[in-house]
Amino acid sequence: MTEDTVAEWLARFHRHMRAAAVLRWAFVVVMITGCVAFYQVGPTAQLGVLAVMGLATVAWVVLGVRGVRLAGAARLGAMLLEAGRIDEAQQHLARALRAVTPLRSVKLLACHQMAVAAHASRCYRGAVALCRALLGERLGAMKSMANATRLILADSLLMLDDVRAAGLALDGLSGARLSLADRMVLLPIELRYHLAAGLEDRAVESLPHKVRLAELLDAPDAALAHALLAEACRRNQLTPQGDYLRERAALLGDLDAIVAGHPALLGGLGSPPAGTEPPTPTEG
Repeated sequence: MTEDTVAEWLARFHRHMRAAAVLRWAFVVVMITGCVAFYQVGPTAQLGVLAVMGLATVAWVVLGVRGVRLAGAARLGAMLLEAGRIDEAQQHLARALRAVTPLRSVKLLACHQMAVAAHASRCYRGAVALCRALLGERLGAMKSMANATRLILADSLLMLDDVRAAGLALDGLSGARLSLADRMVLLPIELRYHLAAGLEDRAVESLPHKVRLAELLDAPDAALAHALLAEACRRNQLTPQGDYLRERAALLGDLDAIVAGHPALLGGLGSPPAGTEPPTPTEG
């Protein structure tokens, strides 16, 4: 996936969203006008009105069926992404993005999943563009999609070292009712932002709760979250807690590799003190 490919998809996405709006309004206008005209014209003209309304209904049904098929392609793309088959997923998602349908939800779902694919492919600028395009649309009741999109946006911006923009993306989640899965994804992203922005004191707020949440992550993400919390504790002179969290990070993953992957954030983490028993974390 390249930025040029993403730009092409986004151009189609915006055109098709406008076309979908026109189709919906055109159908409503035709049906309302037809109902009004039916009672104001003679019997012969009424047949013509019914014919026009019938054709509009058939066209709407055909486009709706096509939209259902495209929704299936978008869902299949999402399943392939979860299985790690990114290239195959992109093919199905591109199909859903290229086709016109009056069903907004299909295009929005395809755009979101394409952002997931771009992020997984490390095309972070493309992921940012897709996320911003999606968040620029009216998502209505799709709160979970909006939250997940903001998480992808914030993570991608941090990967691009745009800390200020990442903070603005995270601000969009303030006050949102996040699921446990979303809060688990948010934790390492928020910790990275706090450390990058120099907000170490916020990183250690509700430390026991964050440690418990970090323990729910899979091993690589849990190791990273513990390392980030350890660095936040080190910066706040919470030495016992920091030593414990550093030990946990080393048990869950390769601490040296984690530090090497985030040198600007975790460069201050040294080797665990030898022969010490890590204490239990407490409120700072």
